[in-house]
This record gives sequence, structure tokens and C-alpha cells, in this order.
Amino acid sequence: MRLATLLTFILVFFTGASAQAQNNCKSEYTDFDLCSFSKDLADQMAANLPMRINKNMSIESINAIGRILQLNAVLTVNRKQLKETYDNAGKTFDDFRQMMTRSVDSFCVGENPVGSFIKLGGIVRYTYKFSDGEQFMVITKESCA
Repeated sequence: MRLATLLTFILVFFTGASAQAQNNCKSEYTDFDLCSFSKDLADQMAANLPMRINKNMSIESINAIGRILQLNAVLTVNRKQLKETYDNAGKTFDDFRQMMTRSVDSFCVGENPVGSFIKLGGIVRYTYKFSDGEQFMVITKESCA
């Protein structure tokens, strides 16, 4: 009897989890499949990677994780070098973070397909690492307000 109860619980749990995952892919506003769009967008962008953004940064990889589109950027400097550069300019890491956040916010301007993805309920996550592999920061964009 216990085995039957356990098997029923497992079946209900995984069926519910599967339905939850499928519902999580649908936009709450339309029947649009955000997970599929995220995957398609990642596949299209991956063909152009690595992509130099400017002399100090490049996008090295992109992943689709459900409704999340994750871009992985690498700076050409390490933490010490960036700190020295910003100290010399009278700025801080917070200034850099704000600049990068504004850059991600720009997805929501105009007819950008990434902005449309966010407006429908998709999520864009930028991870930034230093040249030595140390994680610097993560910016997550979940809405275009």
C-alpha cells in the first residue's frame, strides 16, 4: 500500500511540475511561447559569438534557460585594473554598474525584438566576468517600465 501511495505521489508531483514548466513558458498576456523564442534568439545570436561590444568587453556566450535569455560578457580587464581606471577618473564600481544597467535598459526602446520579448514576460540576464574569470555582476531585466 505504501509503495502505491509513493508512486501516486511521484506521478502527481512530476505531472504537476511538467505542467508548471509548460505554463511558465507562456506569456501571461498572449499564447506566445517565451521559452521557444528565447531558444531561437539564443541560437541566432550564438552564430555571431564571440562578439566584441567595444574595446573593453565582448559577449562570449548566450544561453536560453526557459524564459530567460542569458548573455555572458567578459571584460578585457581584471578587478584591480578596472578599479584603478575608475579611481583615476574619480568614479566607482557603482558608476559602472549604473552605466551597464542603463545599457540593458536600452533594449526596451524602439522596436528591439529583445525588448518585445521582455514586454511579453521574458527575462534577460547579463552576467559580467573579469578577464581572469572572476564574476563581477549580474543584471537582470524583467520588465520594460
